[in-house]
Amino acid sequence: MAAVDTKLREQKDAVERVLRAKNHYQVLGVEREAEEQELKIIYKKLALLLHPDKLRVDEKDKEQAIRAFRAVQEAHDILKEPHTRKSYDLQLRMSKNGNTFVPGEADGADVDLSADDGLSAGSFLLTVLHIILAFMYFVALKAYEESKNIFSLKA
Repeated sequence: MAAVDTKLREQKDAVERVLRAKNHYQVLGVEREAEEQELKIIYKKLALLLHPDKLRVDEKDKEQAIRAFRAVQEAHDILKEPHTRKSYDLQLRMSKNGNTFVPGEADGADVDLSADDGLSAGSFLLTVLHIILAFMYFVALKAYEESKNIFSLKA
């Protein structure tokens, strides 16, 4: 019985920590310099702990636990890929207080691109190019899907 109580307490603590997190690094509980292997290990541990099929939380807390599980998945999906991680890191640097970037929140005056984190003009431009290309890909994919729907309706 004590093992069940310990597991329940561990799940509740993890849910609370994840839902309080202000960015994806805090969701996973890792530093921004974390290596891919470390991210993978932490993700697997949290995914097993918070997986909806393994939850031992009360029914009233289940919704929050599922939200926490989804936040862990999203954080891992973004941070595991180098190009999406670079883009996300840029958004964090541009935000006012290191929290998750919200469009329109950063007002240029608080943005310091010359910080000592090694962000050169070249890497900045490359990251911006990645963002633009990802956006263009998304728009093209949506247009393609819509054109398929239009032609399937005519048949």
